[in-house]
This record gives sequence, C-alpha cells and structure tokens, in this order.
Amino acid sequence: MKHCTTCQFVFADTALNCPHDNTQLRFVRELEPGMIIRGKYHIMQWIGAGGMAAVYRAKHRLLNEMRAIKVVLPRYASDEDFLKRFRHEAAIARKLRHENAVWVEDLDEIEDGRPFIAMEFLEGTDLRSVIQKEGPLPVQRSLLLAEQVASALSAAHKIGITHRDIKPDNIFLTRSTDGREIAKVLDFGIAKVKEGTMDSGFTATKTGILLGTPQYISPEQAIGKVGDKLDGRADLYSLGIVIYEMLTGRIPFESDTPMGMLLQHVSAIPRPPHELCPQLNIPHAVSLILMKCLEKDRDKRFQTADELIRALRDPDAWMAANFPARQVTPPPPPMPQQLQATVVVPQEAVTEALKLAPNRGQGAQANMGQGSAMPQGTMPLERTLPQQQPQSQPQQQPQYPQALPKQQPQQQQPPWQTPDPGPRTMQQTPPPPKRTGLIIALIVVVICVAGGLYWIFSPNGVSDADLREKVVGKFHESSYHSLQEDKVSVRVNKGIVTLSGEVADAPDKDQAANLAWSVSGVKHVDNDISVTPKPTPVPTPRATPRAIEEETPRIVERETPRPHPTVDSRTKELGAWIDMGNAELNNAENPNYNKAISDFKQALLIDPNNRQAQNGLRRAQSAKAAEERLYHNR
Repeated sequence: MKHCTTCQFVFADTALNCPHDNTQLRFVRELEPGMIIRGKYHIMQWIGAGGMAAVYRAKHRLLNEMRAIKVVLPRYASDEDFLKRFRHEAAIARKLRHENAVWVEDLDEIEDGRPFIAMEFLEGTDLRSVIQKEGPLPVQRSLLLAEQVASALSAAHKIGITHRDIKPDNIFLTRSTDGREIAKVLDFGIAKVKEGTMDSGFTATKTGILLGTPQYISPEQAIGKVGDKLDGRADLYSLGIVIYEMLTGRIPFESDTPMGMLLQHVSAIPRPPHELCPQLNIPHAVSLILMKCLEKDRDKRFQTADELIRALRDPDAWMAANFPARQVTPPPPPMPQQLQATVVVPQEAVTEALKLAPNRGQGAQANMGQGSAMPQGTMPLERTLPQQQPQSQPQQQPQYPQALPKQQPQQQQPPWQTPDPGPRTMQQTPPPPKRTGLIIALIVVVICVAGGLYWIFSPNGVSDADLREKVVGKFHESSYHSLQEDKVSVRVNKGIVTLSGEVADAPDKDQAANLAWSVSGVKHVDNDISVTPKPTPVPTPRATPRAIEEETPRIVERETPRPHPTVDSRTKELGAWIDMGNAELNNAENPNYNKAISDFKQALLIDPNNRQAQNGLRRAQSAKAAEERLYHNR
C-alpha cells in the first residue's frame, strides 16, 4: 500500500501521487502510527501481533473514541480460506451482544485489500498474565470471573455458537466505570456456528482438522469430533480447566507432547483440586463442581452454562442438592423367636463341603437330594440370626430350600471355614463391579496411540519422496535466487525435512525453512543451511577520486549546461543504484530489504546528499525493522 507523508492517508498500491496535495507516495508493508485508514481510523499505536493478524490502537476521527483494529498480515492476504474464517469471526462476534463478550463495531478492508475488524478497545490484561503474575487466585474471585465467562458462553450457545477455544489467553480482564472487574471472552475465530443460525456464506470446519489448544481441549475434540458432534458442553469442559488453573495455578493434566496431552484428556482422571493443593483451603463443594465439569462423558457434565452458573453462585447449596449426606440405616427390629433366617446354600457347595469333611457327613449323600432335610448327626450349613431364646425351647430343625442355579464352586466356601463376623442382618451379595468403563478407556487409549504412531510414521499418507518433491517445488517457485539456483539440498526422512547447503543472506535461510514448513505433511524442519555473504558488487570504476568527483558537478554546471561525460556516467550509475533499491523495496510479494539497503548505500557513496537515496535508505531500514518486530512477536 502507499502512504502520503503530508496528509497521512493510505492509498492503493497503484497510486503514484496523493490526490489531496500531489505529494509523491511511499510504499509501506504495514500500518504505522499516524496513518489514517478508510478515512476514519487514525492509527495511534501498535499493540501486538499473532500468527495471522496484527492489532493496533486507533482513534475514530468522527466519534473521537478509541478502537482496536485487527488487520490480516500481508502473507495471508491471498489465503481465501483464512480470509473467510477472519470475516466469520467478525460476523459471529457482532451477532453476539453481551457484556462479557468483546463487541465488534465494523468489518472493512484497508486500501491494499486486506480485511480488518474494528472492535471495542479494552484496557487491562488477559487472564493468562494475571495467573502467571499472581499465582492461584482467591476462590471468590475465581468463581466470579468463571460466572461471567459462563454467562457469555450461555448467550453464545443459545444462538447456536460454540467457542471451542476457551483458555486464559482468550479471557480479558478489564474494569467497569464503577471499578468492578469484568471478564471479556475474545477470539471467536474458530467458533462453530450451528447450521441454520447464520447466513449460508459460512461453512463448517473441514473434517480431520483439530482446532483448539491441547491443554484446554475437550475429550470429544481430542478424538476428532467436529461439526454437529460438538456442542456447548465442550466449552464447559474447557472452562472447568480454566477454573482449575485459577484456583491452583496449575492445569489438571501435564505432558511434554501434544499427543500425550490429548491422551490424558481422553482417559486420565484429574486429581480434585482440594486434594492437589490442601494448603489453599479450596472448598469441597467447589472441587465437586470442577470434577463434574471435567467428566469425560459429556452427558455427565453440566448440560448448559446456566446450570454451571447456578452451581458457581452457591456451591454449598448445589452440593447439598446433588450429594446428600449418607443416612445411617437404623438396625432392624428383633425378629420373633419362632422365625429363623436360613442361608441358601448351593447343592454343589454342600457336596464339596462333605468331601472336605467326610467324617461329619456320614450317611448324608444318600439323603442329599434337592429339597431334602439335613440328616441327623450332620453339621448344619446355615447361619441363623442371633436371638435370645429360653433354654427350654427346642431348636427348630433347619430345612434346605430348592437349590439355586449352578454357580462357580470356587467362589463359595464352607461355612465352617468362613470367620464369623458376629451378629448381622442378611443382605444379598452385591454383584461384581462392572468393568465396562475400564474396557472402554483402554480401547480409546489404544486407538489414540495407534493414531499417533500412524501420524508419526505416515504423515498424512504422503511419502518422503513426494514431500521432497513438494519442498523443492516450493523453492523453485520462490523469488529467492539462492534457492532457485539449487544451492540448497533437501532430504526427507519420515516427514522430517533436513536442509543443507549455503545461501548468501540470512533471510534466504529463514525463508527456506518457512517454505519447507508450508508443505502439508512436514513434521519438523532441521535447517543446517550456512550463510555465506556474497562480495559487495563493485560499481563501475570512476576515473577520478571521490573528492574530485564531488566538486566536478558544480564546476561543470558553471562552465556548460551539458554534463561532462564523467558526470553523465556517474549520474547513470547513481540512478541505477536507486532504481535497483526501489525495485527491491517495492516488490509486493517478496521484498528484499537487505538488498535494498545495500543498493541505497552504494548510491550514497556516489552522492551523499542525494535526497532519493536518503529517503529510500530510511524506508528500507524502517520496513526491515517493522518486519523483524512482527516475526519476533509471532
């Protein structure tokens, strides 16, 4: 884009002179303080930049109010998918009007065609910085901030919007006019819009693309669910991790690799925060709320953000309603003396017991049919409830009921080998614990590990030979001469690209790595390219020393209006250096600022007072410094 240094307005790349004051326009790649875009936003300060967009503080000239301007970086100006997603973010944020969600005022394009978003300017800091600076936050403050975030999510979910990237970096803390701390939810750039809730120009995320931050991602996102298979309960899981981090200063899961983090979200059970940090005195009710947020099965979490808000406002009441205290069962009343409880013993267990003690069961085998009574002289295989009976009352002979269906003999023991636990009531033996959940968890872990191994050893189904061919093709398509001259060697092994060779400039080395990274399927790039600067080109030898040459033009101008041949050669050389510098600087696709700086310096060696060379050198140095700041802040 072009910039007028007199009126500060910005124009398209095709403009040559300012239409307001006829000043020659200068080429710039990024916005600078003082510029005016679209005739109404006055750029005041560069705030920061992410991987795909830069943010500036600007003043609305007509409203006299501050705004935050988010502009797409030049390298993504031709990426239609990203531009569609960028406009998607603006449309979503503008549709969502809530006190705890950032408000978008305008969506427009700067003069070079790149879109930008104008939104409310917030003064404060993000939650990530607050946690890093202050450590674990007080319980009451954490619950108030979480309630505000949940309120914004509730409003978004009700209109069919799922954020999918809730994390401390996307929660901004500011102050209201009365001093209250307010949490604002930012960055709806990867939000999912439910089909039918917005215009038809928005499309769902492509299948197979994992969106979100591994430390805060929900289990359903970790296993690759997209589209309608994700809903607001995924945001509540992520918010639970944010609350966990606010209370403890730590996230519930830790891993050295993103794949390990995803596996823990799918299968690992987090430790309750009140047990992890007992010194912080986190209430048990709050800990239970977080554990419900972090349930692997989304059907067991809070089903709506409003449910979570009610729990956060009164954790004790929520715990009392959902986790009532266990009631102590009163002892049963004494049974009548004439009643006795008979233990049902399987026929197989009785037979096995008689084998173990034949001397106690003589003559029993002939009378042990199903439903038969215990013969006299054998040991009774029953346990009766203790009762106080008169010594004179005769003991009632126990009867064996119908034998139960077959059971495993090894699970039964003869009564005389079982220690007597004392008086007790008869209870049905509980069934063995189900292991369905454990089996499912093991299956999920195996699937995730297999998927990780497949991702490592077969990157996106692309062979190493195809990856190398694509990387070399990228080099030949680039405008970097050292890469086009095949001075860089490319090797690919299991998706890992190794670059070697030599280039003339450090930017060429960095660009080689960037081009390799841009190829789909590349896992890692080892950049072993060495930088060997080329000797500075020596301009055409001049016939006279520099001091004499500087005086020559004045002498020639006094003697004759026609330039001296030596002066004519010198002027042509000066113009050539300036033209080469401008060409490198004005290359919209791949400007070479180092080469432009070198060309303008060569021109200044010929004429140190040349205004065009001086201005060109300042422009090149300023553009290089701006680009370095952007790369540093990515």
